[in-house]
Amino acid sequence: MMRVVSQDALKKGKLLRAQQDGSREFISLLAYISAAKKCLSPLLIYKGESHDIIDTWLEDFGEEDEAWFASISNGWSCDKIRMLWLKQLFDRYTKVLGAQRRLLLVDGHSSHVNMAFVSLADSLRIILLILPPHTTHHLQPLDVGLFQPLSTAYSKALDRTIYESQSFTSMTKRLFWTIFKEAWGVAFTVENITKAWAKAGVYPVDSSKTLAMIESKPELEQLPENPPTPMTCKSIRRMIRVHKEDPEKVTKVLFRIVERLATQHEIDDHVNKGLCKALILEKKKRQKAKRLNLLREEDSEPQLFSPGRVQAAKAYQAQKTAVEEQKKVEVAEKKAQAVEKRLQKDKDKVEKALQRAMQKQEALAEKEQKRVELEAQKEVEKQAEIERMSSKKPKKASNTQKCQEKSSEQSHAPESSGVAEKSTQSGRVVKTPHKL
Repeated sequence: MMRVVSQDALKKGKLLRAQQDGSREFISLLAYISAAKKCLSPLLIYKGESHDIIDTWLEDFGEEDEAWFASISNGWSCDKIRMLWLKQLFDRYTKVLGAQRRLLLVDGHSSHVNMAFVSLADSLRIILLILPPHTTHHLQPLDVGLFQPLSTAYSKALDRTIYESQSFTSMTKRLFWTIFKEAWGVAFTVENITKAWAKAGVYPVDSSKTLAMIESKPELEQLPENPPTPMTCKSIRRMIRVHKEDPEKVTKVLFRIVERLATQHEIDDHVNKGLCKALILEKKKRQKAKRLNLLREEDSEPQLFSPGRVQAAKAYQAQKTAVEEQKKVEVAEKKAQAVEKRLQKDKDKVEKALQRAMQKQEALAEKEQKRVELEAQKEVEKQAEIERMSSKKPKKASNTQKCQEKSSEQSHAPESSGVAEKSTQSGRVVKTPHKL
């Protein structure tokens, strides 16, 4: 795979290494084509220790797609997978042809050359034709005319995916089905199937083609008589070179303008689409993988999973995911309600604190007002008491004078007893014994 870099990137040392598909994990393919120009759905064997299918592997597997899947620890086919394929796919979908017996061409793989496989084929009225060793690249139609177009289409789709994503996306199992589906549709066409059978000389039977394939060299591809309209810089430059007429000056300028605009458009379109696709793929890669739970509790060996079974498992997972999302929404709503309730509680608490502060302030103001009023009242009462006392002083003086006069009269009176009398300032007479 080539990667386009600028001179500035090379000078600044930004290109550290070439980005390419680094996956070395195998995914096996079991394919079948018939001389009736038909093909069965492909069987893809993934590598998985649990023998189950992970949902992210088939995230883009739609209801209209047709394919079978299996999972095994090493990612290769085995005897049981071959027998399941023979019984559940080949026998099931070729019975409708109405033939009493069917001929099946297979290679010399150990999963084909064993008594269990041969006995099962015989019980299903299937005749096995095992090709000689080291001849499948000449005699097997799949190797002759279909696997090479499939490999080419897959490589192109993979390179385009990595190239459009600016080499930020690497190959994973999540992306395999999308790329393989595109390559399968390009390679396994009626035209290619017909050519594969004819090129191998199997149907119609023609041994000369097989011999000629060994001796002759492949013909060079010829350009079409009416090439398509040039839409890229390379095609425009090629059309300029093959232009037979002597172009005028204005034509040359127009060609340069068209080339420049096409270059800029191609760069902009590549950058925009590639980055958008890289974001989508990166988002898919970061999703957590889950098992589809296609295996039953009593089953622990490899199995084949039909499209209907896969779709049912995906629908179950989608329903389960929807329920989980609904629970998450409910939890989020409860959390929001709890937050709102807590905020309302804090708000009520603040309002109550403000009310208590206002009531306390009003109580202090009222207490201060009462204290001022009480002091004023005391001041008034004190003033009134002073005025009252000042108005009573003359009367007290006359009484005192009268008492003094009376006491003086008594002092001049003859002693009638041996008790001495004294008077206070208020006029009261105090008698003391004469002895004292």
